[in-house]
This record gives sequence, structure tokens and C-alpha cells, in this order.
Amino acid sequence: MQIFKYLENIKSGRPINFDSFRKQLHQKGYDDQTILTIFSTQKISRSSYQVSIIDEERFARLQANFPDYTITNRVSAALAGDSHKHPVSQSMIILWTNQQSHPVVILNNVTGITTPITLSQRLLIIENQENFVQKNESLSFLKHQFPGFNYEGLDIAWGSGNAISNRLNKART
Repeated sequence: MQIFKYLENIKSGRPINFDSFRKQLHQKGYDDQTILTIFSTQKISRSSYQVSIIDEERFARLQANFPDYTITNRVSAALAGDSHKHPVSQSMIILWTNQQSHPVVILNNVTGITTPITLSQRLLIIENQENFVQKNESLSFLKHQFPGFNYEGLDIAWGSGNAISNRLNKART
């Protein structure tokens, strides 16, 4: 839960998980001594506390420091304190096309693929960065391991961990 929601619940008299709230405030540089000069707590259950405001001025400063953010994209999610609550708007694939001697960047978003080159019909994904940058050696290895392996008309993408599985990377239609 975002800090502003905890503050809203406290102001409305609703119980909160004070331990979680306190941990979030610690991450923002507030220590227990400061927190306990603003609030008093009464434990209701294992993780639920009734929290009272004892310093209205400091509480107002907390509200000003942690406003309600409308999360519409990754940037607004970052401002709200958790950029991972919203997916990225574009994905990037570093691609070594069969037509060029230098990798290019392909951008994908919800509207489609943006590419400076014509993509091939075949794609090899190499997850290991060293194997990707050693393209010729990797292709030679594959040709040696798999008789009949043909890399003509084959683009090679760097898998970059699980980034290649981004929902925005989809087959061309």
C-alpha cells in the first residue's frame, strides 16, 4: 500500500498495518523516534493497529510529502514510489540482422514494431551476451553442431535475460 493511503486511513480512523507503514517510512528516511512523535498506536490484532495523530503539523507535512499520485504510466508509478506497479511502455530488442554488420535496436509498443530495417522471417535468440557479440563464432558453432544449419535470412536477437519475453514483443502479423 502506498504511504498516502496509510495516511488517509489514519486520518479516517481506520486501522492499518503499522509495521508495514513504518517500514515504508524507514525507507524514506524517517526513524522510529520521529514516527512515534507523530503517531500513537494501539494494537488491535497481530498486524492491525489503531493509529492516532499526536502531532498534526508533522502529520500535515507527511501528507504534503506523500501525495496521492494517479498512476497512468511507469513515470507516475515511480513518483508514487513503485515503478514496478506499471509496465514499461516500450520494449527494446537488440538485433543483428542478416543484412548488416552492426546490431540495431528494434522498439515495440502496443501499436506495433518500429524498426529501421526489414526484418527477416527467421529469428535466433541468443541469451548469453558474449555469444551474441561473438556472432560469427556462434554461427560457426551452430553450423558445426547441426549439419544443414543455414543462417542465411536469419536475424539474431540478444535475449537479455527475460526481457525478450516482454508482452510487447510479439510476432509480426
